[in-house]
Amino acid sequence: MSLSQKTDQIYRIIVAEVRTARRQAQIPDLDSIIAGLKAELERDVLAGRFSDREACEMERAIEIAGEQARVNWASI
Repeated sequence: MSLSQKTDQIYRIIVAEVRTARRQAQIPDLDSIIAGLKAELERDVLAGRFSDREACEMERAIEIAGEQARVNWASI
């Protein structure tokens, strides 16, 4: 999967998390969502599910998707 595809997939996860929080009358916290995704990635790396290279790509995809979410915050 390319970096672009990974970024799109993670962006969709972020959007779903934000919309779920709003439906539950909570204020979504983008920084917490991103931190949670990075923590999940770290657990997956420690469990051997990703190589170091894949982990770096995934972390970059999380960062890019987070920036996209910040830019598009009003439309999410």
